[in-house]
Amino acid sequence: MITALIVTNIVEKWKGGAVRNLVKLDNTLIKAHMLHLGVYARVTLKLGVDPSFVSRVATGKRTSPTIRRAIAEELRKISALHGTKRSHR
Repeated sequence: MITALIVTNIVEKWKGGAVRNLVKLDNTLIKAHMLHLGVYARVTLKLGVDPSFVSRVATGKRTSPTIRRAIAEELRKISALHGTKRSHR
């Protein structure tokens, strides 16, 4: 009974466009995620290295200043597409 009242209350609050806003936010997040999916592949193609090595550098298991810079560059490009400000270089 209490659960039904809580759900009803939530649904009432979502009326008037809030649901559309949530769907729009979900779509934006998915699009942003899709850009991130290709980061390792783009670095791999750019530098001609194995994708698993790029992944290991990104997770800190291996070191390569060149690969780290390339990953950071790709992430800066994604941030620029979304208009986000970066605080670190």
